[in-house]
Amino acid sequence: MRPHQSNVKSKATGLASAKLLMKAKLWWLPGYPQLAGNRVRWLVVPYAGSRGSEPLELDRSHLRKATYAATKLCGEFPRALPRLVGDADAWRDAVGFQLDRLKAPINHGEPLLADLFATPGRYSDAVRRRAARLRERAPELSRVIAATSWVACARIGVEQKYLSWYESNDERIVRILEATPEAEAVPLVLQLAHLAVDIGPQRVAPLVELLSLRETYTASTKGGGRYVEQLAKAVAMQRQRRKPLTGTPVEPKLPAALRELTGWLLTVEPRARRQSLRVLERCGIPELVGACANWWKRIGDLADEIRKLPPGATGGLSASAFEVPHEWWARVYR
Repeated sequence: MRPHQSNVKSKATGLASAKLLMKAKLWWLPGYPQLAGNRVRWLVVPYAGSRGSEPLELDRSHLRKATYAATKLCGEFPRALPRLVGDADAWRDAVGFQLDRLKAPINHGEPLLADLFATPGRYSDAVRRRAARLRERAPELSRVIAATSWVACARIGVEQKYLSWYESNDERIVRILEATPEAEAVPLVLQLAHLAVDIGPQRVAPLVELLSLRETYTASTKGGGRYVEQLAKAVAMQRQRRKPLTGTPVEPKLPAALRELTGWLLTVEPRARRQSLRVLERCGIPELVGACANWWKRIGDLADEIRKLPPGATGGLSASAFEVPHEWWARVYR
């Protein structure tokens, strides 16, 4: 083997070993704390890799293993580490700062600092002031900002990108937080922020738009045909002086699908992320959701009329009043 080939192999081996060490001992660092009594519950929100968001109860062993791994990475992989984290010295200091903020709460039950932007030591004064202004302008984002201060702690040089994305999308983010189940709301916004930081805000914009649309959470894109059949049947039963069976609109499944898509995007390579989001943008889903919302409103108004009719009356309504407008809608709602 030629000398330069041996050197290349050595570099590749060192990089692979450093990656394995980070994955084994430091995988939980991109997360944020949730207090549960005297314990520190930690919610991991990784910005890449096969793991999704998951809760974790931190203890002394996590801190000990993370400290050992960070020290070993800095000492034994001086060439590989910068390729993984950028500025190795800044990364070492940031990881040390993050672990130090966790030691007292975990080891001695002392109060945990919820927002690292609120204390000096890791972030510059300019970043801390920017976070404070954003928190004052949009107090609904306080939980997201606090979580970001922990999640981004060991990501060097990206905190301004996170804050910039929050500033540009604050109203959309507030709508997403309000519409998403409590336990998933902050992690979802952090995942969207990861994508915006890694592949650019414009590429993730179609997904953010869909998640922030009110119609996404109120208008189902499936099940309309079955509901129409139930309402048409109710009209026929009215004629026979029987109690109407109006049925129930279908619960929208799009929000859960979009949340699942967001998590999946973080597990694939950047190229696959970009391709998937291009496909999403070209599907025209916002227009479809808007049309579905209008259609459900019309059907809902007709259903209300049925409920108000006395037995035996149809009020001029017939089954044809509930027909899907044209063949395209019929295909959508099968």
